[in-house]
Amino acid sequence: MAVRDSESRSAVTAAVLLGFVAAFAAALVEYRSSGIIGRFALRWELARAASLLAVWMPPLLFAACAASMSLHREQGLRFAELLRPVLVPALVLALLFAALELTVLPGVRRAQTAYESLSTLFRDALSDAGAALESGDLARARERTALAGAIDPTETSYKLMNERVQRAVLMVRQSENPSASSKDAPSASQDAGASAYEFYQRALAYYRRGDFYSAHWYAGKSLILDPSRRDARKLQADAWDRITRPPENPEDRSRAAFHERKAAAYALLQAEAFLEAYRAFTDLYRENPGDPDVVRYRKESLDRLAETAFFADDYRRACAGGTKGSLAVRVVEEGIEHVLFASRVAAAGPFLYMEEFEYMTVRADGPTLHVRAPCARLRGLSSAGSGRGGTNSEPPASAVSLRMVERDSPLQASAPRFLKGSMVPPGSTVLVLPMDFEALSILLDLQDRAERIPFFRLAEGARIAPAYGIDPAPYRMETALRISIPVMLMTLVLLGTALGARFRRDEEPGRLRMMLTLPFLTVLAAIPLAAAGRAGQYLLSRLFADLSPTGASAVWAGFLAAVLALSFLAVGRLGVHASD
Repeated sequence: MAVRDSESRSAVTAAVLLGFVAAFAAALVEYRSSGIIGRFALRWELARAASLLAVWMPPLLFAACAASMSLHREQGLRFAELLRPVLVPALVLALLFAALELTVLPGVRRAQTAYESLSTLFRDALSDAGAALESGDLARARERTALAGAIDPTETSYKLMNERVQRAVLMVRQSENPSASSKDAPSASQDAGASAYEFYQRALAYYRRGDFYSAHWYAGKSLILDPSRRDARKLQADAWDRITRPPENPEDRSRAAFHERKAAAYALLQAEAFLEAYRAFTDLYRENPGDPDVVRYRKESLDRLAETAFFADDYRRACAGGTKGSLAVRVVEEGIEHVLFASRVAAAGPFLYMEEFEYMTVRADGPTLHVRAPCARLRGLSSAGSGRGGTNSEPPASAVSLRMVERDSPLQASAPRFLKGSMVPPGSTVLVLPMDFEALSILLDLQDRAERIPFFRLAEGARIAPAYGIDPAPYRMETALRISIPVMLMTLVLLGTALGARFRRDEEPGRLRMMLTLPFLTVLAAIPLAAAGRAGQYLLSRLFADLSPTGASAVWAGFLAAVLALSFLAVGRLGVHASD
């Protein structure tokens, strides 16, 4: 009996392990057409395999329990003695999977979606960069290429696009400063077949001759062939520094003029024109990085600018960590309707970074404010910090920054566009919204598909949804479906085990034959289980549509208890008729 017990337990476990192996093999096949970039390949395949296994786990458990009972051929054993070695491990696996479904698997599915979204964003960014390069928009080409590089700087497609963009920038600079061009620059035919070392030697020769443009170009070519060359990387950085450094000409720049410009920049800082002050001090810093006043006030203007704006590198870093879908919320406060929309959102620490941001305030007589911004950053404010005073019934406010600045090139800065109304005070780039930051983070998660939403987020979503003009019924219904997972799996284990015992054959089937027939049994069981799942979802939707939330939950709990009780009765009835 102990041998058969061990075989039964191992058969159920082996069925689940083989199911994961099959799911991983399917993920490997899907990867070839998935468009996932190399950085996320293995993680996506593992997440995809776990997602596939979760889909097939109910019919797989049912079929494995039924097939495992065929391993028992001992005569004269009671039904309970036949049932125990299969039922106990199967119930443990069912409860373990149910716990994972409530806690871990939603995050795994979200990770899979994040890898897919980041890969799509990577390809779209490079495509946009190529289009911008063709149209001559070098600023956008550099910004989109930098976004792709923040996601994965090791991809060959990024390296090639980055090379094209840098080459275009150098050509523009050469056209503005023809004397920097080298008359004896080698033709493209001379570059064919050159090694990383040869490119580095050419770059070094041009750098020593003062042709920093060619030096930068050939150092980049060397890095493409061999990214590990530190000498080429340093030479490229030195060449770029010499290219961007203003020409040293004491006759054209006097000490008095430098101090006059420094005083003008300081006046901008005192006038709270932080972006203009940062631009001015950045130019002064490039000319004289050792000036202590310039270093001090450049940092101060940068810190003050960060209070009203955000930086592009932070935005790209947030996007590289994973983006979510669109966000659309509506709040009505004191008769004023506030509507927020963003096409893509990335969460990073205490901030939400938004792309294609749009915000409106609408009164009874029409809209009073309508603003759009290419990018925006949202952060939470306490009730006191928002200036709203407020009571406990009022959610704290959020502040949204509408200006994005390139930290190293402050001349590149996005600005909001007002279709209706204007900023108060004029020139400000921060809006205060009557929306709770934590609630927006929860609603952002709830925009995802139900199977990818964390369990405890569902209850929070149902609580706050009415305040943001969203129907809470889908979240309550999904909560009820999640709670039913342990009951469903236990029912399938009971019925599968009992059916296997009832219809087991007289001859010894062997484990190999059982494993070969298991995929067929799993697919066969999936058909009625899918129909039962749709029927259960329909019943649950009718309950929440016709009854109060409390009443619908009570009826559903009673229904689950009845199903579990009937499954135990079915096991007993089948046990009475089980063959000895």
